[in-house]
Amino acid sequence: MAAMQDCMLDFAEYVRELLPGEFAEPFIALARPAVRWSIAEEGEVVVGQQGGLPRLPKGVPWPRVGDSAMRFLAELDCAALAPYESDLDLSAAGTLLFFATWDCTAAQVIPLWCAPSGVWTRPENWCGTAWCTRR
Repeated sequence: MAAMQDCMLDFAEYVRELLPGEFAEPFIALARPAVRWSIAEEGEVVVGQQGGLPRLPKGVPWPRVGDSAMRFLAELDCAALAPYESDLDLSAAGTLLFFATWDCTAAQVIPLWCAPSGVWTRPENWCGTAWCTRR
């Protein structure tokens, strides 16, 4: 976490060098830590995957819209992301699977938790599927 704080301090110093004070401080106040999506180098923490096949648990159907299967976009490991400071209200455990239609008019997020038995499941209180449809 110290590295993230150091990065934010470096960012603030950089902004103060570029902008006049009346603009720099409000700009810095709006800045938020972020996690950059990139290919992991050896020794780096892997927080997810883009494309490929998701870890859909047995019994969880592949997301569909009508007769069309949605495409798998990405999988994020919330536990791997938890140590990084961000404004995202993520759980400190579990995985999020992201799907979308080919024309990007609908999207679906499936949250998964790993049970003590090591089996991935949907959360017990999960009552449906998070959908987002573009109009």
